[in-house]
Amino acid sequence: MRKVLAFTLLAVGTAAHAGFSFTFDTGSEGWTKGDISNLNIQPDTNGSADWDAAGFLRGTDHGAYAFLFSPDLGGGHGELFGQNLTLDFQSNGAQAKIPFLVLRSSTDTLVLERAISATAGMQPYSIALSDASDWSINSSDYHGTAVLATNAQIQAVLNDLRFVGVTTDLASGSDSTMLDNVNAVPEPGTLAALALGVLAARRRRR
Repeated sequence: MRKVLAFTLLAVGTAAHAGFSFTFDTGSEGWTKGDISNLNIQPDTNGSADWDAAGFLRGTDHGAYAFLFSPDLGGGHGELFGQNLTLDFQSNGAQAKIPFLVLRSSTDTLVLERAISATAGMQPYSIALSDASDWSINSSDYHGTAVLATNAQIQAVLNDLRFVGVTTDLASGSDSTMLDNVNAVPEPGTLAALALGVLAARRRRR
């Protein structure tokens, strides 16, 4: 039974991508410099993200609404609902509540707004992938009025998650940010539950 469960866990993890993890230890890992204007996401309009050999990404105000974007995550990340997305971030400038993080599916965008302070070192962020974390759907207070996302909308975006974006456009003038360790990985119990569900479904079909 342990062997069967282990194999199923592997299969489920592969099929559902089992989240994502970017450490930038040896390169930019497919991240790009893009723009987000009026929530119109353009993930690769400015080429590859700038990688620092110390193992992180450097950000500048490279566009009108500059963001760093992940490579296409391919969808199938519904198992991340209720989990945490974590990252390390540093900025030389401060800004009141702005779109800090976006999650983009093929059709919709989740926006998380935060007030960012200037810091002397990397600061850890842990953001819940649920409506309790104040995600808005296809909107933000920065762009007008934020509409709070529902659980179903968050789940739908995660099911078809294509891009994660983190802002580099904070202060007026020249911005300088650093980004590291962008991770969203389901807890082992979540994968185990998925595996057991697959096993149960297979048994019902027999």
